[in-house]
Amino acid sequence: MSEVYETVKPPKGHFYLVGRLFPRVKWWKQRNMRVLYFYILVLITTNTANGFDNSMM
Repeated sequence: MSEVYETVKPPKGHFYLVGRLFPRVKWWKQRNMRVLYFYILVLITTNTANGFDNSMM
């Protein structure tokens, strides 16, 4: 037998992920999250530049 799933809309300010309910986080209002995303951006940019430079050798 096949199971039928009904889509449930989460409450305002929340979202579902793997069947669990999580609050939405406004990362731009939290200093630690802004710093984290800045470091991630620097790491990705550095990694991309190193990969490009190494491919030229």
